[in-house]
Amino acid sequence: MKSLNRSIILALISILIITACQPENKESKLMNEIVTKSNITDLFKKLREDKDFRTRDFEFFTNGMTRLVTMNVDSLLGKSVREIIDMQENFERDKMAATAANQATRIELVMNHAFNYVGFKPTEVEDINKKMKDINVLVFDITNKSDKEMVNIEGVIQFYNQNNEIVKVYPVIAKNALKDETIKANETKRISQPFNFDPNNERDKTFRNDHQNLRSVWICSKIEFKDGTKIDVTNTL
Repeated sequence: MKSLNRSIILALISILIITACQPENKESKLMNEIVTKSNITDLFKKLREDKDFRTRDFEFFTNGMTRLVTMNVDSLLGKSVREIIDMQENFERDKMAATAANQATRIELVMNHAFNYVGFKPTEVEDINKKMKDINVLVFDITNKSDKEMVNIEGVIQFYNQNNEIVKVYPVIAKNALKDETIKANETKRISQPFNFDPNNERDKTFRNDHQNLRSVWICSKIEFKDGTKIDVTNTL
């Protein structure tokens, strides 16, 4: 046992020595070079020859220069290589963080509800002028998978044809159909939401006449609860 412990200790010491002896990445001496109108080409030549200027540095520097000069030519001039790299790295990090936050919210939405599209009913109703008009009534089930009462859920139902082309997009705002009702925790509620049918609209006609061959995709964007809390993708944009 003592021999085993001694071997482990020696192995750990060896790892520490090897790690300590590893050469650190040197920072390029060109990081403080200032960008001017006349030195950009020569600066890139020097950076290409500098082995301490890493691939990642090139990526941030090139993308940063492109972004800055697109915004405003003068915003690039007078900045050092290091400033441009730092600005671009922060920009890309913020962009990635925003994307991650948005995706996390969408995952949370999915985990807190279930949506099942049932179908649609072509219906005639009387308008304010006492004339009959066609509408499409979409029917769907919403299941509250959270532990709180739900008062609203919003999103869109997209309908695709067999060529994977969007034929029609219907916005869903469940509170309009729920009125003052709620969807309790673990409850499934069937909702019917009416939409106008325009006989002169080709997409409306395709939806009504070829509905059985269309594929529906539900995309949720917001859930509101009775306690005032909500899950909303617009808060992460």
